[in-house]
Amino acid sequence: EREYWMQILPIMSEEQIVKLKDILNNEKEQLKQLGGEYKGFKPISAPPIDEKSRKERISNIQQKEQSQEEKEEAEEEKLLKKMQEL
Repeated sequence: EREYWMQILPIMSEEQIVKLKDILNNEKEQLKQLGGEYKGFKPISAPPIDEKSRKERISNIQQKEQSQEEKEEAEEEKLLKKMQEL
């Protein structure tokens, strides 16, 4: 992008060059202001992950899913038997 502006700079009118400089100066000032606003902030760090509790939660979820699947399969079998009896 910078190369593009450097290439078209010689064919720009004086008025266009002045406007471009104004835009660039404005952007520079805004970046300075943003940099100053964020100086007081500390980076956010994620809390440490407790692998043991995470694995336990995953295991519990998997057990619940499996028991739900077994219930659904049993219900399906009951429904199939009823349908076959009809």
